[in-house]
Amino acid sequence: MKKIISIITTLSILAVLIFTGNSYAAALDAVNVETSKNTVRPGEEVVNHAGGLHKFMNYDGPILTDSGGFQVFSLAKPKDISEEGVKFKNHINGDHLFLTPEKSIEIQNKLDSDIAMSFDECPPATASYDYLKTSIERTLRWAKRGKEAHNNPNQMLFGIVQG
Repeated sequence: MKKIISIITTLSILAVLIFTGNSYAAALDAVNVETSKNTVRPGEEVVNHAGGLHKFMNYDGPILTDSGGFQVFSLAKPKDISEEGVKFKNHINGDHLFLTPEKSIEIQNKLDSDIAMSFDECPPATASYDYLKTSIERTLRWAKRGKEAHNNPNQMLFGIVQG
């Protein structure tokens, strides 16, 4: 397995395998860019103006942008999660932000990654069955909204399965 390096604000190592048939066929070097942090530094408009992440970073390999869901939900309180989106306080500059499925996809479209991830609710492992069921149903509705907002023909959009 190859390392995926999370850049710009955080370094983390992940493994991505391409699954083919009944065997793992290949490993993939890719960069994972955190969407929620890029809204503050350097900002999706700056990256977009530079020609997207590939040109901004001078990197020609695969780039995946996360939806911002995990970072948002680690900063949000359950009362701040609604059908429309999530209110949270940005941990970098203290701004109060509101992220929706459409806004997450809009940011990822501007970052121009190769792979964008659908915005999802990331419930805690200790959540009740009823909360998890509600969360999954909301995530599915958000995925539909995100798919409708996605407008980058050079970018693949993937859903997320937590668990």
